[in-house]
Amino acid sequence: MTCAAPDAHWGAALDALRRYEACLKTLVDCRALPLVQVGGARGCGAAAWPWFRDALLSGPAPDAAVFLRRGERIGVADLDTLRRTLILRSLYARRSAVRRCIARTQLERMRAALGVEAFDALVDWAGSDGETVLPLPASLAPRALAQDGLWRLRREDTLRSAALAQLIQCRLDGLPSDPPQPPAADDLPSAAEGERFITRLLSLIPTLS
Repeated sequence: MTCAAPDAHWGAALDALRRYEACLKTLVDCRALPLVQVGGARGCGAAAWPWFRDALLSGPAPDAAVFLRRGERIGVADLDTLRRTLILRSLYARRSAVRRCIARTQLERMRAALGVEAFDALVDWAGSDGETVLPLPASLAPRALAQDGLWRLRREDTLRSAALAQLIQCRLDGLPSDPPQPPAADDLPSAAEGERFITRLLSLIPTLS
């Protein structure tokens, strides 16, 4: 039961809830949504963001208990961390192909998308976390990789909240890239693989825990 969670976990959950609300307020900013009007005026005030939440995000708004799950807290990380996390999830599913890659252009694009530290960690994990069979995708554009990573987190049940998934989608809209490639029909990420990824992720970015 969630009521038995340690106080430290509740503290992290409440902090994540505050960041969730801050992310929603950012979406209300006139620069992000310049054409939407609330009550005859452009919605830039504090009273507007709950309206946008209901208009843009289906499903119940998450409460603090939702953020007791580590996977849900990914959705309210700062945008750069969120983007890199989703890209990392996509490439983690292809870690063997990443480790074997010798094409300089592809290596440079993956390092640029992840950052050197995360890329080096991914190569190390590939040596111990089991063989993967997926090839590198046709597009290594950050947007395409992030979309694939989000799909994986949702499919393996790491990210359960539909409202959070939609919030992530809204936050990613500002990232330039090629259109994402649809995942293969037989490419089914598992819950065990998702849990393994989260454990690795938190060792790399402890602030997400």
